[in-house]
Amino acid sequence: MGLTIEFYSAVPQELISLFADDIDAPLDDEHMAVFLQKQQTFPRAVFPPRLLLPDDLNTLCHILNKHHPLVPLRFEDACVKLLWDDGLGTEKLTLLSDQFAHALTECSKSDIEQSALAWASTFPSEEPLSSAPAYQAVLQLQEIARDVIRSKKSLIYHLEGAPQFFDYLRYI
Repeated sequence: MGLTIEFYSAVPQELISLFADDIDAPLDDEHMAVFLQKQQTFPRAVFPPRLLLPDDLNTLCHILNKHHPLVPLRFEDACVKLLWDDGLGTEKLTLLSDQFAHALTECSKSDIEQSALAWASTFPSEEPLSSAPAYQAVLQLQEIARDVIRSKKSLIYHLEGAPQFFDYLRYI
């Protein structure tokens, strides 16, 4: 059991269609291959699957806010509108604010790298921080935000899974 946490640069309706069509499709290898092929047409940042939500994304926002004051201190404050959910409470797409995307693009490469290192250091890892999935995710997020601004698309947050399960693990 895990979480899928991704950030996309997309026209909202195109991404909504992709995920909504997937819910109604048969669970077979052929469909999955088609879905993955379509999914890869959207620029995306993939985040580590074992985040505690919203805490870990709030921590990232706090770190980024030190470099750009328009990054909200709480990730929820960057969320503008629920675009789609699967009706089961396990998958959703959320539109993020243009201000959040702009703030990410306005951070210097050095600021993003420092933020990525600081955030990656909050997770246990045996590998060098610059190779850690959390570090790579922050760099990818800035690239996705740049694509959003450049292509005049939207920054969309995709969450799939049961974050409550990982919240539960925190207390055992």
